Amino acid sequence: MGEIKTEPEIVLGTSVMIQDDVFGNGLKTLLTEGAKGTSWTIAGKDTQVLTTTLDPGQEVHCEPGSMMFMHKDVGQEVDCGCDTCWGRCCSGESCVKTIYKNEGTRMAYIGFSPRYPSNVIPVDLKMIRGETFTAKPGAYMAYIGPSDVTYSCHCFDLECLCCSGLGCVRQELSGTGTAFLNAAGTILTKELADGETLVVDSDALVGYDSTITTGVRSSGNCMVCCCGGEGCVNSTVTGPGRVFIQSSSFIKMVSTFRPVENNDEDSNDN
Repeated sequence: MGEIKTEPEIVLGTSVMIQDDVFGNGLKTLLTEGAKGTSWTIAGKDTQVLTTTLDPGQEVHCEPGSMMFMHKDVGQEVDCGCDTCWGRCCSGESCVKTIYKNEGTRMAYIGFSPRYPSNVIPVDLKMIRGETFTAKPGAYMAYIGPSDVTYSCHCFDLECLCCSGLGCVRQELSGTGTAFLNAAGTILTKELADGETLVVDSDALVGYDSTITTGVRSSGNCMVCCCGGEGCVNSTVTGPGRVFIQSSSFIKMVSTFRPVENNDEDSNDN
């Protein structure tokens, strides 16, 4: 078993618990329970809770339905502006952005929780490698401080034509604040060297530095593509940069727990 230790994370911008890479492959387990920033903390081991404090007049932006609890002085409003609505919709988020603001004269607090069983990954946008941080569509949950959620199109990239799980439109996070992402299961992180490539399940990707180059490769021969359970292609990420992957995903959860159609009832109806 790898020793659990605390080390500084470049992307997270704070000290978090990291489980050592025991096999020398560079993949480390990210444990965000108890992770803290100057004004926020993450609690719980699964379906975590993000709690942040707000100074008078300070705002926090999030996806609709993320609020769990808040101080009585915190007010709520929504942003449906046409100038930002298109970008949010294209990046897999709601066209409406919810804004919570401390309308009182003293410090207040507010707590958020993911919309599905998952963990919370903090990303300090001031410390990412490159100008933006690319996230899987729908991964964004909230942000504090000057930040923006936009999109980038990859309609002519090979991986889009081959149906990579990232899709042709991806989330782009930028700014100087802290963004918080949803990711399910166990979260692994790896710092890829220049030219180093990692092959991953397309559904497993959570996000990566904009310095990362993505692509696809065939999962195998015809029998593997049809019966291997991984589809026709896998995604590739090539460094330099940091990449985050998850052991589960919302898509896999939905497909696993989707009710099986009852053919007997259909027969009786006929």
